[in-house]
Amino acid sequence: MLDFPSRLASASGSMKDFQLYASAYVIHVVTFWIFGLLFLVLDVLRPQWTLRFKCQPGKYPSAGLVGKVARNVAVNQVTTHVAVFLGAFPLARRRLDFSAELPCMAVACRDLVLFVVLTELEFFFIHRALHLPDLYRRVHKVHHEVTQPFGLCALYFHPFEHAISSLQSFVPALLLGSHIVVLQVWIAVATAMVVIHHSGYDWEPYVPDSMWPFRSMTQQHDFH
Repeated sequence: MLDFPSRLASASGSMKDFQLYASAYVIHVVTFWIFGLLFLVLDVLRPQWTLRFKCQPGKYPSAGLVGKVARNVAVNQVTTHVAVFLGAFPLARRRLDFSAELPCMAVACRDLVLFVVLTELEFFFIHRALHLPDLYRRVHKVHHEVTQPFGLCALYFHPFEHAISSLQSFVPALLLGSHIVVLQVWIAVATAMVVIHHSGYDWEPYVPDSMWPFRSMTQQHDFH
């Protein structure tokens, strides 16, 4: 019987390049809504054990705000995100590795570490630019309308910022020429983490999310 990596490689080899590429988008959408809705359930039910993790105790999003945010995200995901993803496919087809042979664990881990570094660099410079007066007023202010973060607001953006965010997720893989499966893993992890960072819950130390002497990413975002 084939071991799991061999079965995965075989499945990857049987799919067309575009199907593999499109599956990365599906992974992003499914991961986002699973994690976003799980945190929304916590906000609605407010179980006692979660209260000590809440960044802003006693503050929860209203039904109206949740609906507004959910509509914004859903519309952007089926319009802006799809347009960016499709537009980038010709470049992705040239730069990404769609072969049936999976990379070794060392290469996959190396790429994932570099994804983190490159994404942080991207985020720093792009986020600084978005806080320039004109861009903040016209674009980034939308994201800051939510002053009590909850999971779904992670992707509550002006369409222009949503397009930038969509590009950020796979630019490191394009630069490195990574395998599509490594990109899929990265998109799942990165999407889950960005929802956690906007959830309004700081799960330290159970979910390590900080580097001394800085506070956790969730606390930093809540303060920001």
